[in-house]
Amino acid sequence: MNESQKIDFLMNLTNTKNVTLANALFFDPSYIGRLRSGKRGIPTHRNFIEPAAEFFANKINNIYQRNILSEIINHGVLLPDDKTAIKKLITIWLKDNTEAPPKVDPNDFAFTSVATDVDYGKEGKRRMHLELMHNVTALKQPVNMYMYSDETLDWFYEDPAFTKEWSEYMMGLLNKGSHLKIIHTTKRPYGDMVTVINKWLPLYRTGAVEPYYYPNLRDGILKRTLIVVEGISAVMSNSIGGDCSGMPQFLFHSKAIALALQVEFNRYLSLCKPFIEIYSSENTDDPAFRRKLKYFNECEDKLYALERPLPGTNILMNLQVKQSAGTFMRFIDGPKTVYYSSEPNMVSAMIAFIENFS
Repeated sequence: MNESQKIDFLMNLTNTKNVTLANALFFDPSYIGRLRSGKRGIPTHRNFIEPAAEFFANKINNIYQRNILSEIINHGVLLPDDKTAIKKLITIWLKDNTEAPPKVDPNDFAFTSVATDVDYGKEGKRRMHLELMHNVTALKQPVNMYMYSDETLDWFYEDPAFTKEWSEYMMGLLNKGSHLKIIHTTKRPYGDMVTVINKWLPLYRTGAVEPYYYPNLRDGILKRTLIVVEGISAVMSNSIGGDCSGMPQFLFHSKAIALALQVEFNRYLSLCKPFIEIYSSENTDDPAFRRKLKYFNECEDKLYALERPLPGTNILMNLQVKQSAGTFMRFIDGPKTVYYSSEPNMVSAMIAFIENFS
């Protein structure tokens, strides 16, 4: 970018009008317009770059702006929180005449240490997740949460006391206005999928869970678990294959890191598809829903049906499944909502679920 393109980029990124920048820097708005168009250059007779850099640094206030700007001026490294440091980066970039972003010495900035808890192995993973749930519940306010995991599930389900406590925390948050986006891993053994269904259906019943899945194959070697509480904190861990023994688990108490990991989640989410389509009683006349229901009713596959309380609960569930047509789910005593999925592993797991509990 040349200098005019850089100013235009910053103004577009921060949604700044010509007159706003002109008033802040004591220039005529027509000059700013000509500068943006390339008809004028950055003035040399008056100090322009440093005040402009300070103005734009103070306008960088959300994660979208921070990530776009970090890609353009800081080699993709997340911008520091300090406005003075951001101003310095913008100043260097505006003064630089080369096409490549300037190399910045990290020693030029005072980086803030981040409060991080670390634990290890399955027990550590459970402790980290319970601490996160406890801390978020203590806020006593609704939050947005983002979660995915393709690690093996034994760490989550082998300790019933942990599973119960975690589920109670999550149910409490969802019932009090929090929202969860989750990317499920469907390439699991049927036994694991049946367990997932049994544990997650009560959470779906709250209407506060938005589920997705990644439709393509992954190598299954490096696996990852991530839970982000928007703008507050996050838990992150990795494992190799099915073995997480001795592997570190990180709990970050940092708004900046939570927001950065949310960007990671959203990039993965952009590759995903809805796992379960949710239709309320108000939109069951939706043409797409009616087509799915018509195809389901006309499909000659064997019908698997079950109406009973979910195991260990008093939640009455109605399930209907046909292998080629998908699965419809309703909570008899809950919100008038219909859940539909055609994801093949989900459909097969639902059939196994019905066969196990009918």
